[in-house]
Amino acid sequence: CQRCGLYDETPMHFLTQCAAYRTARDRMRAEIGRAASHTDRLLANPRHFKTIAKYVDETGRI
Repeated sequence: CQRCGLYDETPMHFLTQCAAYRTARDRMRAEIGRAASHTDRLLANPRHFKTIAKYVDETGRI
């Protein structure tokens, strides 16, 4: 991962694990709930897309 340097950067790592994005991820989890901890459930629900986009923007990855 280009931010933490600990793991390969995968969608799962970026969305649910990377310590460098913890603050933004905590905000995303507060909005989405438990589904934010599981990449497959997070990405499967179109209602989460706006919150995911906000997370990506907050992390500076766009």
